[in-house]
Amino acid sequence: MAREVGRCPRDVLAGCAPTATTEPNSLAGTEGLGGQPRKDGRKVPYEQITQLPKGVRNNLPKHAQEIYKEAFNSAEDQYEEEDRAHRVAWSAVEQKYEKNEKGNWVQKDD
Repeated sequence: MAREVGRCPRDVLAGCAPTATTEPNSLAGTEGLGGQPRKDGRKVPYEQITQLPKGVRNNLPKHAQEIYKEAFNSAEDQYEEEDRAHRVAWSAVEQKYEKNEKGNWVQKDD
């Protein structure tokens, strides 16, 4: 599976989903990810925010990265679909963060 531009909802992060053929930390398997085992023996895809796709790490504040990581891991565990897990993770981030006029991600005012 090759990357496709526009897979992630933000243009700045297009193509951020790691795949088996393009990145060593593939979500297609759990080899080399170092995640904690789940009940079924599989490891969580992202144990640390340093393992997140580069586009997420380089554009989101640390707290938003934590939200993304937790939401992605939960959704991937529940649905076992990488693309769906990324959409869920972005939705979770967008509940608390938005882009400002400069294009930077900032926490929303409650």
